[in-house]
Amino acid sequence: MKFFFFFFFLFFLGLSLTKPILYLCENQALLKTVKTWVSEGRKATLAGVPDADILREAIEELQKRTTAGAATFLVKVTVTWP
Repeated sequence: MKFFFFFFFLFFLGLSLTKPILYLCENQALLKTVKTWVSEGRKATLAGVPDADILREAIEELQKRTTAGAATFLVKVTVTWP
C-alpha cells in the first residue's frame, strides 16, 4: 500500500492550486483511506495508520487545493483486460 500512497502524494506535488484535476485510481483501498480524512465533518486520526507520514503529506496537498478553491475529483476506475 505504501507505493500507492507515495504515488498519490507525488501526483499532487507541483500541480496548480487553481486548476481542476481528475485523479483516476484503481486502488479502492487508497480512495477509502483518503476519504476518511477529506470527507466533510469527519474527525479522524492518523494514529496507527500504516504509512501515515506519506498520507499526511498527501492530505495537506489536498487541503491546499481545497483552500484555494480548486476542484479535485478522485474517481475509482475498474481496469479489465481482455
